Amino acid sequence: MSGFAALGLTGLVLGVIRAEPEVEPCALRDKVEALQGDEPWTRLREQVDDPRLKARLVRLGGRVESIARRSERICRSQSERQHYGDWIEDLRSEFETAEQVLSSGGTLGTEQLERLRELDHRRADRPPPAPLGHDVAKALKSSEQFERKNSRSDALTAANEAFSLARRHGEEAAALVRRARVLALLERYPEASADFKAAMLAADSARDPDLRLRASLLAARITLMRLEDVDRAKEHLDVVDAVLVGYPESRLSSRHTELAELRASVAKREGQKLLALRMQLWVVLRQLLVGDRRELGMALLNLGTMFDWIGQAKWAEASFRKAVEVLPPEDPGYPQAAGNLGRALMLSHQEDLENLALAEEARRYLQIGARPDSNIRSGALADLTTLSINAGWPEQMRDSYTELEKLLHANPPPSARLRFEAWQAVVLGRMYVEGRTPEFDKAYSVVMQEQERPAARGELDCQLARVAPTDDLTAEFVAQVQSRAADLPEDEKEPLLECIADLL
Repeated sequence: MSGFAALGLTGLVLGVIRAEPEVEPCALRDKVEALQGDEPWTRLREQVDDPRLKARLVRLGGRVESIARRSERICRSQSERQHYGDWIEDLRSEFETAEQVLSSGGTLGTEQLERLRELDHRRADRPPPAPLGHDVAKALKSSEQFERKNSRSDALTAANEAFSLARRHGEEAAALVRRARVLALLERYPEASADFKAAMLAADSARDPDLRLRASLLAARITLMRLEDVDRAKEHLDVVDAVLVGYPESRLSSRHTELAELRASVAKREGQKLLALRMQLWVVLRQLLVGDRRELGMALLNLGTMFDWIGQAKWAEASFRKAVEVLPPEDPGYPQAAGNLGRALMLSHQEDLENLALAEEARRYLQIGARPDSNIRSGALADLTTLSINAGWPEQMRDSYTELEKLLHANPPPSARLRFEAWQAVVLGRMYVEGRTPEFDKAYSVVMQEQERPAARGELDCQLARVAPTDDLTAEFVAQVQSRAADLPEDEKEPLLECIADLL
């Protein structure tokens, strides 16, 4: 697929996306009732000549009864539904196959035959995960809720409680996976890594390959997204690949899709732009076909970051906007999608930010991204400060950089990758609103410690010269840019001198 083809496919995908209702297991059970009973399958078998196909249809008819029983079991396990995601999807896939076969009236096309063959080779009545004890399930759910509220210490306490209550290997593995995730969010990576390894061993002892896969996928995600250790993440993904080979499940399964999305992130970090974009587009298409609203929204969010990374601001904006439309406002991913949309509006319409309506729209989405429960809060606050400088909103600017500075002094602070951008926004905001103050000098000193590259320091000094409230301060920062540029190579010197040319 060429770059132009990828963009064309993106337009098609974004154009047809609609927020589809989620298929709940109880609704699935109700639908299955229409296919139950021996009579419709008997009529279908009478119209088929191939004895092997007749036998498969007999097995498929019996499987419909099994789908009904298993859906009923999930319906009675309200408190544990979140642990049954892959299993529910398998039921839905089996039901759709049965529905297609029965509606064919004995004339099976290539697609139905292929799906029937694949389904027939699955393990009969694949069991669901072993139900967790009530207290363990309650503690795990509590940990997840605390994480969504950004209360990470409470999330860790609840995960520890779940681990202490675990009595079986499966419960122990589930608790370790949850605790490892929270430890990674707290940037306690050695402990998180140890818990992931222990979770995989516990899952093996429980003979639960599904839980083993979940631990490996989450370990890969944390290693890639938090540690940015591509080589170790690829090792985890290779393990997942090897295990999935033994699963005759569709390439559209949630595990294959998560694997593809993580492979896309690896390709992105290795600089393979077209491969990363193509794989993420496939993920969006899959979620559009069989995913739920949250899966589709998060896939669109990741697609937007891909476009942002390759400099396609308009496509990034379109992807983030679709993610905001699809994700429910209460979803943990919604603030990130909204904040990224605000940033994309700012970047793709830089010359139009004097348009008050456009600036207000960007501000509205960035304010959502800056909520306390947002995982991109520092970036959204930095963007709000920049937007306020461009739009001339001193009060919004003061509010944003004040909150941002508090966040930078919090424990734990934003990652090193985000700190320079955040401190840069603080010093620009302080200079614009307050001028040269002791607070500005402290913040400026921190920025210089965070960024050692003379060219990057010069770029910040140029921006400070442009927002400085007095001619004397402008002249001071212009002179500083000239001084920094003096010893730089030509390719770094020229942009700095161009930046201050109209200020001389």
